[in-house]
Amino acid sequence: MNPTLLPPPLATGAIDLLQEMLLERGAIRADFTLYQDFMDARRDLLLVPEQGKCDADAARFRNTGNRLYLDGKYEEALVWYNRSICFAEKGTDQLATGYGNRSAVYYEQGEYEFALYNIDLAKKHGYPEKLMPKLRVRELNCKQQIAAGRSKGTVPSPRMDINVDTNPKIPFLAKGIKVDHRRILVAERDFNPGDVIMDAEPLLTAIDFNLCYENCSHCGVKFSNSLIPCPGCVFFMYCGEECRQKSWKLWHRFECPVATKLRNFSNFNVLSTPRLFFYGLSLFDDNLAELKRFCEANEGAELNRFELDYSNLDRRELFKILHNTEPRRDEVGEFNGYLEEKLISYGYFLVFQTNPLMVSVTTGRRNFTIQTLNKLARLATTLLSNNRDYLGRIISWIFPAIPANIHTCDPNAHTAFESGRMKMVLLRPVAAGKPIVESFGPSWWTSNPEPRPPGMSCSCAACDDGPRGRVWRAQLHRKPPPETVKDFAVAAQVLSSDDIGDAAKLNALQQFIKRNSHVHPAVQVGQILERYQLLLTKAIHAERGALNRAQLQAAYVEQ
Repeated sequence: MNPTLLPPPLATGAIDLLQEMLLERGAIRADFTLYQDFMDARRDLLLVPEQGKCDADAARFRNTGNRLYLDGKYEEALVWYNRSICFAEKGTDQLATGYGNRSAVYYEQGEYEFALYNIDLAKKHGYPEKLMPKLRVRELNCKQQIAAGRSKGTVPSPRMDINVDTNPKIPFLAKGIKVDHRRILVAERDFNPGDVIMDAEPLLTAIDFNLCYENCSHCGVKFSNSLIPCPGCVFFMYCGEECRQKSWKLWHRFECPVATKLRNFSNFNVLSTPRLFFYGLSLFDDNLAELKRFCEANEGAELNRFELDYSNLDRRELFKILHNTEPRRDEVGEFNGYLEEKLISYGYFLVFQTNPLMVSVTTGRRNFTIQTLNKLARLATTLLSNNRDYLGRIISWIFPAIPANIHTCDPNAHTAFESGRMKMVLLRPVAAGKPIVESFGPSWWTSNPEPRPPGMSCSCAACDDGPRGRVWRAQLHRKPPPETVKDFAVAAQVLSSDDIGDAAKLNALQQFIKRNSHVHPAVQVGQILERYQLLLTKAIHAERGALNRAQLQAAYVEQ
């Protein structure tokens, strides 16, 4: 997408502005009361008026979408149509018209199942009768295109579910993997390239507000931008009714009346802090006194997330573990974290106190609420897994149990975040007793590596300046044995063929990597690993699209 055609990004959040002011005052390590006094005196920066539904705005945003649609800028048009849908007032035809416009985009994209879904939404929300004939023609055309075999596909090839035996107590993790004292995954048996060893669903998700018209605000999935709005505010959308109801039950009833204030205050992923607070609160039926007793009784409990029985999960036990997680600090985080966590905790407290529901819950527990928000803000850097897109926009997740994020430039596993799930696939063979490690930056085989993020260190052989590193690098350009040269030529031929599907290509590369693991890290192996990793990412993304189409086709075609 062209970022210049999207809605303008958020201005610097109030949290950033307040942080700059405090830095200028040199008040980093000041007592917490200074932060409270400082922010109390600047409530006008936080407590902005709420922006409500408005048909005039909805029509204006939809017209922008129409212009982009006529120019063939379909992805950008969908974002503007979603913004229009969010602003549409209840009881008018703006909402239905927005759905109708979206169906036209999907038809042009060849996404006929999504077009049918949006046609159905338009009909259910009072689509204007004068425009109905055109909508019915589009509906018929979609069904004819699908009947003619022109769907983009409803059967994933390959499937990217866990394809090995699973741990009976941790169903989202492969059997035969243990977690050591550093929270690093270690193989207890031999594994092969292509083994999907983890497929985890997050406990909670928080999206950058700059993604609020592109991703589900509850689970983070994109669902091809085919989202439905919160009926009460203009900054939260969902991939379906199930997520909308789950979100309301867990936290959006607290967020909705103050959505504009949250958008104004938040930057990046910090909405995860209050959401984790509300998750804990929901475990005690909004009884803050009970939550307080639970937290105080279990303060300092030493527990391991990987020792829980996730087949029959006690969510209070999980929250106890999360609440007692030891925060991870780095050099940058130590300087900025102290300040940010104070701003986040008290800023959110002030924002949510403008919602009468929050007032009713926290009355008489002011200090505990602020202290808990402060603690959860401090834990965020340790608990969160983040994914940043090409525009720098972030989706963050807290997963029930994931390994430690330790970077290596020579990974044997690849993790992909797709449609609200985290999947881990092995790139190379992993022998029993060996750790399973990932790259959170460039890998040694990356053709055009981006600079390593600030503060990221690596102790792998590829980065070692001593004898270990010299031995490793000497292997890069050694002459491979004849059988590897032959295998490489066959693999290159398979990759270049347009007649071979991705599933067959992945299988061929897995066999190459397994047969030639003894010459790792030869340059030829690195070239195959790079292509293999790209194909894995593509397959995981394509799987979700096919499953979505299958779901919609079953609902709107096979009736």
